[in-house]
Amino acid sequence: MSDDAIRRRRYHAQRKASAAFDAPTTLEFAMKPRRDTRARNLVFLITIVSALVVGLWLAR
Repeated sequence: MSDDAIRRRRYHAQRKASAAFDAPTTLEFAMKPRRDTRARNLVFLITIVSALVVGLWLAR
């Protein structure tokens, strides 16, 4: 096998191996909105505090 053929095989093997790490190319994945983690964390905090208040109120 010639050096050129070996180089081409290595090149394509590396491209295949790194395909999983490339930027997303599908439109569906690229169009996903970013999650608003501040709002989610605030809702989680309010839920926990509410559960504690209700639990303490029921335990009295």
